[in-house]
Amino acid sequence: MLDPICVGKNIRKHREKLNITQQELSQMLFVSFQAVSAWERGLSLPDLENAAKLSEIFGIKLDTLLSDSGKSYYIAIDGGGTKTEFILFDKNGTVINRTTLSGSNPNDISIDNSISVLQNGIDELISIHSAKAIFAGIAGVTTGDHIHDLQNALGDRYGIRVNVDTDAVNVLCLGSDLANSASVICGTGSCLFIRNNYKLTRLGGWGYLFDRGGSSYDIGNDAIRHTLAVYDGLEAPTILSQKIEEKLGGNIWKNLSAIYQKGRPYIASFAPTVVECESLGDKTAAHILDENARHLAALIKSAVDRYNAPREFIAAGGFFNNVTFKKRVEDFSNTKLTSPDMPPVYGAAVECMRLNGIGVTDEFKTNFKESYR
Repeated sequence: MLDPICVGKNIRKHREKLNITQQELSQMLFVSFQAVSAWERGLSLPDLENAAKLSEIFGIKLDTLLSDSGKSYYIAIDGGGTKTEFILFDKNGTVINRTTLSGSNPNDISIDNSISVLQNGIDELISIHSAKAIFAGIAGVTTGDHIHDLQNALGDRYGIRVNVDTDAVNVLCLGSDLANSASVICGTGSCLFIRNNYKLTRLGGWGYLFDRGGSSYDIGNDAIRHTLAVYDGLEAPTILSQKIEEKLGGNIWKNLSAIYQKGRPYIASFAPTVVECESLGDKTAAHILDENARHLAALIKSAVDRYNAPREFIAAGGFFNNVTFKKRVEDFSNTKLTSPDMPPVYGAAVECMRLNGIGVTDEFKTNFKESYR
């Protein structure tokens, strides 16, 4: 895909080398002065006939006129259950463009809707510059043929190299050793990944139908279950059941249909309420957090025992922003959870560079930090 801005800069550069005006160039091409002006501003591209004439006038190859003058741009994507972040960056780590859209987990929204979200984000990025390659780390893609389906759909649409993998790779690439690292993720869903010499092993993360704890969805689900049990008279009312109904805006039974309609991300949004209630001394909320933290701790212990994972894990996912929950997991697992100083989409950028044979330097990270807003 041609980049109008780069082509426009090339036209202007070579026109000025010949010391001719836009008006003079337009007369040589038998086009309007406005057409040349639009080309140079990147508002439109010359058709193939005029591009060939321009290269002849400038005494350069057509490929040189249409090239990006040595600039290469890449796209990194971090897709989760709640949001998807896209960045366009150059090989030096400078972020050129950025956007955030809704979640893209195909297990939540269907593979067709996942493709649509990704295409919309990519289209927005390349309105400024075309990209040479894309790496997308997306939650839920290890199920079925999702990786294959996404790579084919995006590759066919954009005609460039596209790699798709789980969003866990984004997190693993935040560590100092790209080949060997371990991470535990606690967001809408939860799972654990180990990378040994780039070979990926997953524990947990089998989807909400089969996972039994550890995520903000599970915590929110436990809170709603408790509130329903209170409604049925099976459990005593608590601060938690009261706060859940306050968040719902009324009686839980009357709001149950809305909970089902809004689905998993909405249920996960109740997890911070559990943390709030635990801080108020609610024992049910504390029990819910303990049980879910123990589940993640059990996965961590399994990774250490079975796969010789290090006792320091990269902690990612929005729910680990809750310090009290993170501390529970550390205590139950006897390991350290390190919060990365860069966002997961940076890890996607690092993996994109690796897959395209480009090493990432300290300067790359510095440039990313300074340009990421």
